Amino acid sequence: MIYKLRGQAAVEFLILLSVAMVLFAIAVNYYAGYYLQSSGFQAERQYGLICRQISDEARNALLMGDYYERDFYLPLGDYSASVFGWSARVEYSGGEVYCPMPANLEDKTLNNGKNTIIYNASGLFFG
Repeated sequence: MIYKLRGQAAVEFLILLSVAMVLFAIAVNYYAGYYLQSSGFQAERQYGLICRQISDEARNALLMGDYYERDFYLPLGDYSASVFGWSARVEYSGGEVYCPMPANLEDKTLNNGKNTIIYNASGLFFG
């Protein structure tokens, strides 16, 4: 009867090890998904700030009044920014972000880097 129980400790150890591996795999999968979701939120926030910068430039031009002209810079990156109608849009690989503009503007694609905003007798526009 002693010989029958010789491998029982090894079998129990293997069962314990397999349960621990399954729990570890579940934990890694959970945290990997959380990390991917978190990085998506960070990207949306980053591009939302760029969109708001465009909107704020237009709002400042309207507040300053006629004959306002200013150069402003958008950060370099892999995105496309444009204004159209009452909206500004920033498109990036993970989606797009919209924000309201304080005036109805003609369609214009903005540069990554230097841009100019002009407010004069002809109206508000990006140069």
